Amino acid sequence: MNLCCKDSQMCRSLTPWMLFCFILLFSCGKDVDINGHWHVPLHPTTDRYITLDIVEDTICQLNHFSFWNSGKGRVLRKKKKIYIDTEKGLGGYFYDAKNENEIELADLQDGNIFNAFRCSKECCDPYQEMMGNLIVDIEMPQEVTHAPFVQLEKGNAAYLFFGRPDKEHNEAYGTDIHLCLNNQFTTVYTLPFYHDNNLERFEKEKFDYRIIADVATTMGQIEGAIRELKKIGVSEIFVATHFNAKEKVKEPFLFFNASLLEIEEENLKWGDYLNGTQ
Repeated sequence: MNLCCKDSQMCRSLTPWMLFCFILLFSCGKDVDINGHWHVPLHPTTDRYITLDIVEDTICQLNHFSFWNSGKGRVLRKKKKIYIDTEKGLGGYFYDAKNENEIELADLQDGNIFNAFRCSKECCDPYQEMMGNLIVDIEMPQEVTHAPFVQLEKGNAAYLFFGRPDKEHNEAYGTDIHLCLNNQFTTVYTLPFYHDNNLERFEKEKFDYRIIADVATTMGQIEGAIRELKKIGVSEIFVATHFNAKEKVKEPFLFFNASLLEIEEENLKWGDYLNGTQ
């Protein structure tokens, strides 16, 4: 994931080695506790951020709670380096713990600099931790108590998102509900290509499809996605009913099996459909 550079001119003029020397020069003698939960703003003008969790000075995790989980990493305190295994390969950073609440990071490849700020997990919004990096805003239905929703495990799942373009994209895309795949606006007719990519991504391991839809999404939009998925042979399809903020181990969304949906009115909103079936 590309992160914004705090000082692009300086990043271009300093090599990673020079940055490393610079960090060592100003961090000598510091022994700051870096364990904890950190927020890394993506850009100064937005409230979007990714998360960085560091445990026992040696283990780290980028985006632990989000859909864009980037895998675990390791911390080398003596060398002041952090390595994170992402889908795009191994990423590395020099770090400088400014104090107990701020870490400065410099990319090993291009020298881009960005900051991480400590945050107590208790103060974080679990929904924001998961959904904050999406380009669509999604209002989930309120808690649903009727059967037959199910709780699924985290793991091999491909997600479809229906939501309103966020404030950075609504000028270009409006405020109507849009389909989002791989954090890009698209239509249901690209699902065959999306499926092919997922077959390659999961290397033929079993996976299912999970739809996260705003309350204003029409049943026709949901049905259209389900129909196109079934055309390409997908049978395991679920639609999120609500978000369980207390769940930390399993998938925090509860789901409705798409095979149980009874769609009689295409213009009916997803939130109203759920309320009508309680």
